This record gives sequence, structure tokens and C-alpha cells, in this order.
Amino acid sequence: MLRCHKDRITKAFGWDEKDGKILCPRCKNPIGIDKGSFFKMIAKNFVYTGTKDNF
Repeated sequence: MLRCHKDRITKAFGWDEKDGKILCPRCKNPIGIDKGSFFKMIAKNFVYTGTKDNF
């Protein structure tokens, strides 16, 4: 399971939310589900780049 913790998001590129789901701003497909303190990401619905910061 992929999780994206809200307190670790440093730059948001914009997304839409509907019925507790996070939608892609371009195609409007669901890419994650809001679970309170984190987003449960749907791995097959998005691509990502970047590095993990170990605090």
C-alpha cells in the first residue's frame, strides 16, 4: 500500500477532491483516497518522480 502523508507534502501541484477521493486535475481519474492524516494512493493510476526524505 502506498501512503502519502499530508504533513510531508511540501509542494502541491493541485488536485480535485470528490467524495473522499483525490482526482487527477487533467483526466479526473481517482489517484488516491483521503484517510485522514494520509492519502492512500492507487498505484496503477499515477506516475511519480522525486526522492524520499528520511527525517
